[in-house]
Amino acid sequence: MNLVYKDISDDFSNSDKIYLNNASVSLMPIQSIEAMKEFLIS
Repeated sequence: MNLVYKDISDDFSNSDKIYLNNASVSLMPIQSIEAMKEFLIS
């Protein structure tokens, strides 16, 4: 698997908000954020 920075950086939001999952120390991928929003709203 040959990943480049752009492939990985596209998975994370580029805003001033930081989404942490269960007090983890890493950023949450956009796909996870969208899935959580959809689950919580519907």
